[in-house]
Amino acid sequence: VSLQHFCLDLWSPLCMPRGIGKLKRLKTLTRYSVGTGNWHCNIAELHHLVNIHGELCITGLSQVTNIDDAQTANLVGKKHLQILRLDWSAGFYATECEHIVNQNSATPAPELDEDVFESLKPQRNLEELEVVNYSGYKYPSWLGDPAFSRLAKVTLWKQKCKFLPALGQLPQLRELVIIHMECLERIGREFYGQDSVEPFPALEKLEFQNMPNWVEWYEVSENDFPSLCELKIKDSNELRILPQKLPLNLKKLVIINCEKVVRLPTAPCLTHLVLKG
Repeated sequence: VSLQHFCLDLWSPLCMPRGIGKLKRLKTLTRYSVGTGNWHCNIAELHHLVNIHGELCITGLSQVTNIDDAQTANLVGKKHLQILRLDWSAGFYATECEHIVNQNSATPAPELDEDVFESLKPQRNLEELEVVNYSGYKYPSWLGDPAFSRLAKVTLWKQKCKFLPALGQLPQLRELVIIHMECLERIGREFYGQDSVEPFPALEKLEFQNMPNWVEWYEVSENDFPSLCELKIKDSNELRILPQKLPLNLKKLVIINCEKVVRLPTAPCLTHLVLKG
């Protein structure tokens, strides 16, 4: 119970037993794997681990079946957390673990994933957020809240949503990476946030990768992305329409394997251009 630092490789096949929540003095816990049955730890055990500093990766969120447990995890009370990774995949332990009992492997409802995500609201001083394998159809109400005034990087990887979250009002967001949103077809003003006069004021790097059904990105106005320096779009084979104009400050544009794009946008200040495929 005096343990303060518990460092785990994010890709380790180790599963985690019940009782981790008793280590209330933990300052370092790089990974927390949620499991099933009576042997594995429950997400509710995170409740008292309020001294965690730095980075926390929670895997196995698809195993959470009780919304009360997700709320009990008390992420908003972890004031020293800077980097949070939320992963709905079960991790390697699902195939390696000897403690799994046979159970029905029903696919969780998207609505349940949505409620879990909503309940995992972190503290407002978070600096980096990564979301992996999320199967909900909408994002939580707190994602994009300008009260997250220090959030500098957001990564969305393997999402089922049809629309991007409204992140345009995050005042310090500098890097946004979006990888494999298989249901997204169009990007419009919903991405910028409601009543946002100058959306994405601090964003410097924006990357889209492996967007298999993305067809259109509507216009970018003069006040959008005033700080954007680098834009990368990769492996989006259905993409046809890009904005007519890109932000004036854009210096680097990379477009790779987007063979159906019909017209390149205007970008007068480019110093670096990569076109492939």
